[in-house]
Amino acid sequence: MKAAGIKRTIQLRDKSIDGPTHEVAPIADLISFHTGRRSFATNIYNMNVLSLAELRSLKGHATEAMLMRYLNVTQTEVSATASQRLHAAFEGQ
Repeated sequence: MKAAGIKRTIQLRDKSIDGPTHEVAPIADLISFHTGRRSFATNIYNMNVLSLAELRSLKGHATEAMLMRYLNVTQTEVSATASQRLHAAFEGQ
């Protein structure tokens, strides 16, 4: 992000029990290789490019439950995706 010239800052989430903080940090300092891996997996899941089993195998998670915790998706989004796929599968029946 630094090489790309991205200089955006973000306000960090308050985790203090002493009251609100207003700490701001450059986003480039907060992004990691892991962030990229997680974003890649979430984007591949959302694009329906691979099945969950294929994505799980690619990512190296032992179980589907572990993969689902890793992905940045909600149960509502999972249900919506499943509904769309079922509808598409039975549309021509």
